[in-house]
Amino acid sequence: MGFVVKYGDDLVKYAIKVNKQLKAKVDERKNSKGNRTLSYLSKNSESLVPVFLEVPLSLAPLRITQLQSVYKCNSLPRLNEHGGNARALIIRQYMGLEDALFLLLASVLIILGTTAARRQIEIRTLDDDCLEKILGSGWYLRFELGKDNFNSIKGKPVRCIPNIAARAIKQIMKLNQHIRTLHGVISNKLFHGFTRSLSDCCNLSAGQYNVALDIFCDYVQVPLDNEGKRWYIREHQLRRFWAYSFFYKFGLGELDTISWYLGHTDCENTWNYIQESFIGHDKEMCQIKANYATDVLYNRINETEGNEKALIYIRELIFEHFNTGSIELVEKDELLEYLVSVRKPHFSELRYAKMTKIGQIW
Repeated sequence: MGFVVKYGDDLVKYAIKVNKQLKAKVDERKNSKGNRTLSYLSKNSESLVPVFLEVPLSLAPLRITQLQSVYKCNSLPRLNEHGGNARALIIRQYMGLEDALFLLLASVLIILGTTAARRQIEIRTLDDDCLEKILGSGWYLRFELGKDNFNSIKGKPVRCIPNIAARAIKQIMKLNQHIRTLHGVISNKLFHGFTRSLSDCCNLSAGQYNVALDIFCDYVQVPLDNEGKRWYIREHQLRRFWAYSFFYKFGLGELDTISWYLGHTDCENTWNYIQESFIGHDKEMCQIKANYATDVLYNRINETEGNEKALIYIRELIFEHFNTGSIELVEKDELLEYLVSVRKPHFSELRYAKMTKIGQIW
């Protein structure tokens, strides 16, 4: 989020200023020394684009030293020993303006993935008018559902988003609207504009989307796994992260809300969606459930009407196991250990359909 919060506004403003200078040089050379493209001027930016030397102090930490991307330098190694892009090390030391803008784009995608929980296709097809401000309520995102959920009729729902997501959208909107104007392109798509090069104007493809996430992971140095390889984020994983976070905080009692926000057709679909990535990791899922149940039992989280029957059932099991009549007399660590260890026949036979009928929190 650093690119959006610390550098985003100034970076977009600076990029627009440089682009205007590039365009002026292109027009000037068309009349005097033949047709010179934006690509040519980018390669020769230091001598041909004086404004480029005036990098704002607010962007000094990025160490922008050229216009073109460092990744375009063929003399630099392409891959490191872990299979990642070795040039990420270079752009942590200095970078091109194109690199900075690409990292801004990647940051916007990360923010939308983790806070808006949208599918990749839903993000790539956002319109310029996707933002809506409701007085006293906040920002909302309007998007087209990425799947045909209702009898093959796609909807255009609206979902609330945090201020940081709205700010990120405004930055990329301002940049891309300028890029489209510069290239004489007509489009109302939010991500139609800058993708990787200042000399191009096109739609953000699925491939470029993933490349942006890859470079972001290399740049921020996502930790290596046990085999010494880097894990590269994908949009569906960010979407699941949102679902896990919401589930961990509110549990099954709010599964309807999670399902609505994700754009699923029903809660059972959402429950299966959450469980899918825990296949082979049952301990982690049990730990999440146990922590949530413990917080409810100790009154750290308010129970709902739908949880009542489930809580009565769980309390009976706990009282029998610990030979007590009060949850307060059971140590939290011991209670957690017991809830995690609970297996058949108590809970495993409670399929999702039955859990929803009794408002089961477990």
